[in-house]
Amino acid sequence: MIRQIKDRKYALRFKGRLGEPSPYTGRILALGIAYDKKDKRHSCKIEILD
Repeated sequence: MIRQIKDRKYALRFKGRLGEPSPYTGRILALGIAYDKKDKRHSCKIEILD
């Protein structure tokens, strides 16, 4: 779940461009949610990205 967010570097969008301050303050979180249709259960994982 979180691996795809890290591999595709989606967090770079929130860090701002080179030489410019980031428009966001605080931590950048990655949230992954998986849902199993058979069991009707979900799992989620949250990580803080650097």
